Parts: sequence; C-alpha cells; structure tokens
Amino acid sequence: MTRSSGPTDRRTALVTAAVGAAGMSVLAIVFAAILDNVVDGEGIAAIDTPLTGWVAAHRYHGLTAVMTALTRLGDPLMLVAVMTVVVVVAAGPTRTVAPLGIGALAVAGFLLAVVAVKFVVGRPRPALPHPSVDIDGSSFPSGHSTGVCVVGIISAWLLTRWCVRSLAGQVAVWTMVLAVVAGVGFSRVYLGVHYLSDVLAGWVLGALWAGVVIAAGRLWEARPPTRSHRTDSARTP
Repeated sequence: MTRSSGPTDRRTALVTAAVGAAGMSVLAIVFAAILDNVVDGEGIAAIDTPLTGWVAAHRYHGLTAVMTALTRLGDPLMLVAVMTVVVVVAAGPTRTVAPLGIGALAVAGFLLAVVAVKFVVGRPRPALPHPSVDIDGSSFPSGHSTGVCVVGIISAWLLTRWCVRSLAGQVAVWTMVLAVVAGVGFSRVYLGVHYLSDVLAGWVLGALWAGVVIAAGRLWEARPPTRSHRTDSARTP
C-alpha cells in the first residue's frame, strides 16, 4: 500500500472521512429505529410474524435446497475463509500487511458486535413450525446478514481499490457482492430462522461497521510519514 504523505492527500482523506462519518451516523440512526420497532413490536416489526408465516407457507422443495446452500455463504467459517483469501490477494499489490489488519478488524468487529447485540436484545427466533433448519441463539440481528455485508463490502473495497482496475471489473465485483448479500439475507427469512427486521438490521449494522473499517483504513493511509520514512525518501535520488 502506497501511503499518502502530501497535505492535499491528507485533506482529501479527512474530507472523505467526514462524509463517511455523516453516512455512518445515518446508518446508526436507522439501526436504532429498527431496534426500537423490534422492542416495541411496531413499525417493521409488526409485519415480521405474518410475513414469516406467509413465506413458510409458500416454500417449495427446489428453492429450499437452493436457499439452504446459499445461506452457508454467511457461515462464520466461510466468511473468515473468504476474507483471508481476499486480504492475501490484496496484500500483493499493496506490498504491506495493511489488508491483513483491515480484514482482521472487519471480521473481529462484526463478530463482537453481533454477539453483544444479540445478548442485550435477546429476541427469540421465529416460532415453530416456520424454521426449516434447526438453529438456536437469539434472532436480532441476523449474524449471517451482518457478516456477509461486512465481508462483502470490505472484500469489494480491497479488490476494486488495488486489484481490479477496469470499470467493468469493478462493477462486476460490486454487483456480485450485492447479489450475495441480498441472497443470504433472503435465505434467512425464507428458511424461517430470522424475521425481516433481523435481516434489515444486520445489513445496516454490517454497512455501518464496514464504513468504520474503511474510514480507519483511509486515515491510516493518510497519516503523516514517520521520521525514518521521510529520511529514506530524502535519500532516494
């Protein structure tokens, strides 16, 4: 990773971080609103049970098999594996271990956030007979939706920033990520293991944490060079 050291680059990074902070504030407000709905049983939470029942009544075998396979993309071990591959690939062009730190922060942060929120909220999962797979733990937010959103966004950001140069390639990467995020989220509702509000909250929480990680990465890039780095640069003919 080539570190920006000029004042213009640092100002650009700070402006970008400020805009990102505003966006993350909006996401935090949206997450709080969904949580408030869930606690009060109003708003989006009011349609959770009817929607879950309707989806369960309209399952069919072929699609259930597809959704069962698709939902595995959001398993923690799968997400760790994907993130590991992406950061190793991204570390090549950057020639630093920065992508490894970004990937570790992304995964560790979302896991801790999901565990903490699930513990505090303690929302039961959809009541039987809706679930088509056996699962335990709290329902809010959807850990699969949160994780696939975080890993997807960070992976796409790393790849399109340092590995995929063409516009068509970058569009393809982001399109694939959005499709997987949407597919995994839908699979959680379809299989009856989460309510719609769980999935929406997971997406918002995931996007929020991904934004934090990206902002941290950009600020790290824009930090002033160390004394040794300035000395080495001055010696370079």
